Amino acid sequence: RLPKESLYSPPIVIKVLDNRPFGRRPVVGQCSVRSLEPFRWDPSGQDTARPPGHGDDVSLTPGDDVLIDIDDKEPLLPVQLAEGVTSSALITLPPAGAPPPKIPWEEEFIDWWSKFYASIGEREKCGSYLEKGLDTLKVYETELEELEEFEHLCDFCHTFPLLRGRSRDCGDDPSVVGEFKGSFRIYPLPEDPRVPAPPRQFRQLPARGLQECLLRVYIVRAFDLQPKDPNGKCDPYVKISVGKKSINDQENYLPCTLEPVFGKMFELSCTLPLEKDLRVALYDYDLLSKDEKIGETVIDLENRFLSRYGARCGLPQTYCVSGPNQWRDQLRPSQLLHLFSLQHNYKAPTYKSDRIIFRDQEYVLSEQGKGTGSFWDSGVSFVQSKGWLVGHEENKQKTDVHYRSMGGEGNFNWRFVFPFDYLPAEQMCHVAKKEHFWSLDKTENKIPPQLILQIWDNDKFSFDDYLGSIQMDLNRMPKPAKTAEKCSLELVDDTLSSNHFVSLFEQKTVKGWWPCGAEQDHKKILAGKLEMTLEIVAEQEHEERPAGMGRDEPNMNPRLEEPKRPETSFLWFTSPYKTLKYILWRRYKWMLILLILLFILLLFLGIFIYSFPNYAAMKLVKPFN
Repeated sequence: RLPKESLYSPPIVIKVLDNRPFGRRPVVGQCSVRSLEPFRWDPSGQDTARPPGHGDDVSLTPGDDVLIDIDDKEPLLPVQLAEGVTSSALITLPPAGAPPPKIPWEEEFIDWWSKFYASIGEREKCGSYLEKGLDTLKVYETELEELEEFEHLCDFCHTFPLLRGRSRDCGDDPSVVGEFKGSFRIYPLPEDPRVPAPPRQFRQLPARGLQECLLRVYIVRAFDLQPKDPNGKCDPYVKISVGKKSINDQENYLPCTLEPVFGKMFELSCTLPLEKDLRVALYDYDLLSKDEKIGETVIDLENRFLSRYGARCGLPQTYCVSGPNQWRDQLRPSQLLHLFSLQHNYKAPTYKSDRIIFRDQEYVLSEQGKGTGSFWDSGVSFVQSKGWLVGHEENKQKTDVHYRSMGGEGNFNWRFVFPFDYLPAEQMCHVAKKEHFWSLDKTENKIPPQLILQIWDNDKFSFDDYLGSIQMDLNRMPKPAKTAEKCSLELVDDTLSSNHFVSLFEQKTVKGWWPCGAEQDHKKILAGKLEMTLEIVAEQEHEERPAGMGRDEPNMNPRLEEPKRPETSFLWFTSPYKTLKYILWRRYKWMLILLILLFILLLFLGIFIYSFPNYAAMKLVKPFN
């Protein structure tokens, strides 16, 4: 008998004994549960405690894949599993016999990171994820074990620390020697002994044997790490351990950062309940000294495995077979619904071609998922183009020189190849460089993908003359003009609407004319026009369809032929004949003719002056000879 007031209730003492030979049973550890209020139960108004179901518990399931799309305004299934299905939800399925539909998205740009940034409210990094109406995550600011809405993940069993008493020799405080997992149900028995006792509150208990589990640990990122290096930063890496198994990712440490973004998945196997504690630690990498621990967190896998709130991999809102919202639970939605009905003694759902009947409610179904350049220089130019990506200045490339461009035109047929690491979710380039030449590690930065193209007048014996340039953000680059006549500086006006801009990552290939500007008298003028084709390919596609820089081998995809330049395009000291023909004769033709006539006249005059004295002296001496 227990008093009704919990204040006067005696504690429950839990002891763990060790069976030893000769009948010895020393106490390994014990725990006193003083507050019994959380364990008081009303058998008439509460559901019996049940552990979550597993794949082995489900035998009757529909044969087809099922797509369940729950309205965002309705509560999600974890709450329904805890309190019973009491509200209606919109469930959409494909027609009978049809494969599960795939929601269209660009896998290159809509990935898990887009989903993550959309879930935490960073809209500038998620792209068009929210506009496509895709599912989001519920990201909590604390551990799931700290949330009351999930009953601290102790809905099935509680964890009680086992303490060892103080030693007689010294006055040390009790130390934790283990944990006891279990729970209690305290409810009153009927006063009349002839009334049947209430049903057992713990049913369908999990198997008592060992449970082999596959553990996937997703490390996303870390915040506000404590600096461990003299430069005020640290070089973190991840170390994961469960039981006697561990993974050390020291080789992939991230240098010089306090907010690392890991984005990695580690896979281990474990046996519950023997290996229930998952330890995720961050260490600071040091080259000469021992690595120092930054911090560690411990996750109880057994509580998450036994909880009915889906603390293993969550419950998505939509059943997708691929993409960033791919279903990752080992049970399909139809199996989960069937298991839910078994646990709560509900009638199994009835599937029809256009609707589902569950708990006397009908859910209507609907199908888902139905360069040539021209420049304003009237003189002769040695035209050359240069280009690079911002942050990758060491990979600056330039074309060959179009010599002696008479009309300011340059033909190149040249290919620039710029490799870079791109983060689609953040729409940023990942650049890793050493801040100083004495730095051991590279510092990682994220910058927008910006392409710079410049036009220069190449000079052999003096500094090159800058003609014009254009700088474009590849995520928001101006739409090119189709012809050179329509190309003007209005194309690069930032005040234009978004319809005048395009993303190269979405279009893959863009071709046309872009204006090049220059500063003159504090005003921006049109200095030239560039005709080019911009194409972006993934690294795997580049390996399958290689293309060399310039016109070097492998000259393919596409093949670039020699540009058709006029005969005047040559280097003057390598072709003397062409120099006389196309440079001197065309420009100084009449001057050359005048010089030749003057030379002939002066030649005759010189011969006359040279010969006249001798001829005159001979006439004076022998006038008649």
